[in-house]
Amino acid sequence: MENADNQDILKQAVDLLEDAEDCPRVSGTALMETWGKGDASGPAKRVSRAEFVSNNRSGNWLEKSLDSVGIERRYSASFGQEHIDNGKSVDYIPADLEWPVSIRMLRPKSALDIWGGPNDNWRMVDAVRDDDSVVVKLIDRFDQGTAELQIDTTLKLPVRWTRLYPAFGGVKSEVELVDLLVPRAWISGDVADIPTSGVIGASFGSLDPRLP
Repeated sequence: MENADNQDILKQAVDLLEDAEDCPRVSGTALMETWGKGDASGPAKRVSRAEFVSNNRSGNWLEKSLDSVGIERRYSASFGQEHIDNGKSVDYIPADLEWPVSIRMLRPKSALDIWGGPNDNWRMVDAVRDDDSVVVKLIDRFDQGTAELQIDTTLKLPVRWTRLYPAFGGVKSEVELVDLLVPRAWISGDVADIPTSGVIGASFGSLDPRLP
């Protein structure tokens, strides 16, 4: 059972998650790692990387593989979600189906099913402080699996999602967001001063209106 301090920490986490989508634009790198059965403490069995940018004002996002040249996923309200192979769209899929975990992490209020509602897979049950972050503990309502969502309290954004699969012998998966770039005004708290463009060091961009 959570004590009063943990309840306060969980409330802080919820407040950060509810406000995260007010950050207008975020870019960075997603590290996606998977561990095998009973091997969660050793090196990851599989690692992949992707560069991404998410624009919360336009709703557009782009994820670009750093392991497979020319492979991208992108979304815009006008064109929906597309898979891109060397500049050509190879697949259109419904707007909200299987968004990358990295993008859903940055839109926790609208795209992460962690709120304990009837259509959510996850429920937040506890939270602890860890240096400059808050780590939220979650339970899967179907198989009672567990997960953690780490929130950087300086960036005020989720930066790590870790899941354990007890039904599969303790398989572990993790998505970590690194090298995040956000507007200075977002970190300082001067939300009114956040520009509509000009994110610090945005990692990539395009004149294509479908892209962030």
